[in-house]
Amino acid sequence: MLNEKLLNLLNQQVNKELYSSYLYFTMSNHLHELSFYGASNWFKKQASEEFEHATKLMDYIHQENGKVHLEAIKVEQFKFQTLKEAFEITLKHEQYVTSLIHDLFALARELKDYRSEVFLTWFVNEQSEEESSVNTLLEKINLIGDCKNLLLKFDSELASR
Repeated sequence: MLNEKLLNLLNQQVNKELYSSYLYFTMSNHLHELSFYGASNWFKKQASEEFEHATKLMDYIHQENGKVHLEAIKVEQFKFQTLKEAFEITLKHEQYVTSLIHDLFALARELKDYRSEVFLTWFVNEQSEEESSVNTLLEKINLIGDCKNLLLKFDSELASR
């Protein structure tokens, strides 16, 4: 049985992952409207991945005989105009999610809930990969600068995700 405080944080994380999914779908649609079809695809895939994270958390809560509490999702509509802005927002958001995962992990460790600690290790590693991936994309965008031809090539590469 999960500790009540840990269960509450796990439920909050489920809702944050669903928020992330909704956020990335929102960004995908906005990028599509800006004719960045490759980046739109990248964010659509990212949205699906975040939904999988929420599902994984819900499955764990059920496995541990806890109850899942879903909340309404309200996402602000970002009106960025560049790929760089989109990925800067994404990096900031992923860093925030990482801090939440670290809080969960720290609580599991403090409670000596070893099953939860092992389970959450996957999320710690996943967030490291998420941040690294977005950082790499931002580095490429910075190298491209204002070169529209390279930006279009980069956007088409994002479609292959």
